[in-house]
Amino acid sequence: MYRNRGAIYNVNFVKGDRQFNFFSTIATLGTPYDITLQELRVECLFPADNVTAENMRKLQAGYLLIRQPISATHRF
Repeated sequence: MYRNRGAIYNVNFVKGDRQFNFFSTIATLGTPYDITLQELRVECLFPADNVTAENMRKLQAGYLLIRQPISATHRF
């Protein structure tokens, strides 16, 4: 859900019984004369509360534990 408050948007996700609250900023690059960059948008999401920040740290830690590097001799 987006709620417009100028340059910052509140974004909320619900997964099961968990709610993740973020605030988002969107940056536009380039000048009016540079059409390619003017069309590029970069969105960054930041945790809006301590519970969301901690849940994201736990998700990242779990991802890093299960992620395995692929060796040069790995066969697909």
